[in-house]
Amino acid sequence: MVTVAAMFHDHAHPLIARLGHYVRFSADERAMLDKALAGPTTTLRQRRDLIREGDRPRGVPLILEGWAFRYKTLEDGRRQIIAFHLPGDLCDLHGYILDEMDHSLGALTAVRYLEISRDRIEALGAHSPRLTHALW
Repeated sequence: MVTVAAMFHDHAHPLIARLGHYVRFSADERAMLDKALAGPTTTLRQRRDLIREGDRPRGVPLILEGWAFRYKTLEDGRRQIIAFHLPGDLCDLHGYILDEMDHSLGALTAVRYLEISRDRIEALGAHSPRLTHALW
């Protein structure tokens, strides 16, 4: 299993690069982000779901490579795409507080992602209002 640190050793992490457009992080905030983004990644083939409507959310998926999409399944079985997610996107930052998902998240292409736990998201928010603001 490849870790995020190994993937982005010489390059900016996609989320940190994206957030850097809005906030200039202190060394302490950057260290908190690095800690929150540490961990194993998962690779999923295209046309597979990261999470399905009705599942209990485990954390917040962060897309590292590939394209994902958020969708609802309509009564007649068709899918209604709600959003596309690209590298650096947090998918449903607010979704981890739900008891069950009210939509699904699928891989449009092969996707590599990191699931950030509830505890890590909450720790970022408790540590720095600026980090919370940047994430939202």
